[in-house]
Amino acid sequence: RSGRSEAEALMPFEFAPVAAGSATFTLIRDGRPVTKQEVTLVSPQRWTLVLTTDEKGRVTAPLREPGRYILKAEIKDEGRFAIPGGPVALLSHITTISFEH
Repeated sequence: RSGRSEAEALMPFEFAPVAAGSATFTLIRDGRPVTKQEVTLVSPQRWTLVLTTDEKGRVTAPLREPGRYILKAEIKDEGRFAIPGGPVALLSHITTISFEH
């Protein structure tokens, strides 16, 4: 999803800006903040930085140059899961958001 205008989570696992146009995001899963989760920031110059969400599930992207940034998070669930293709032992949930600075 591109943009930073909605300050609420609309999907089961995603980044939501704390305010429209903000560089601070809350990582949300099933309506709750995801705390102490590593997320990756990719800059317009393609450098990457690993950040960690705080106790409120928030992370602030350090914006150094103008252009499009990407935030990515991944959570893995281990167990026994039934999906249309058959049983699996690992589900990987990935979310991204891109935004301009």
